Amino acid sequence: MVRIVTGLLVLAGLFAGCKKDRLSADMSETIYIRHEGADMPVYIYGNGLAKVFIVILHGGPGGNGLEYRSGKYYKAMEEKYAMVYWDQRGQGASQGSYTAEAITVDKMVEDVRQLLLVL
Repeated sequence: MVRIVTGLLVLAGLFAGCKKDRLSADMSETIYIRHEGADMPVYIYGNGLAKVFIVILHGGPGGNGLEYRSGKYYKAMEEKYAMVYWDQRGQGASQGSYTAEAITVDKMVEDVRQLLLVL
C-alpha cells in the first residue's frame, strides 16, 4: 500500500507541472508508469488537442505497444486522436523487479487502471 501511495505521489508530482499547453496537435511524448515493481514506458503520439486518448493494449506474451505504430491506419488515427502505445508489465521495454508469477491478469488490470489515472 505504501508503494502504491508513493508511486501515485511521484506521478502526481511529475504531472503537476503538466499544463494544457503541453497538449498539441503533433504530440510525441514518452512517460513511464511505475506500479508494484514494474516500470512501463508509455509512448503518446498524435493529436492531443482532441483530448481523446486511445490506449493500445497489445496483448502478449511478448511484443510491445509500438509494434502497432506501423501500417496504414496509425497516421489517420494520430491525426484525429492521441494514440497511447504502452509496453505492459513484462513486455517490450518494460522493466522491473518481480517474478513471472506476479504477471497475472489481475495485476495487469491494476496496471491499466494506473495508466488511466495518469492520463
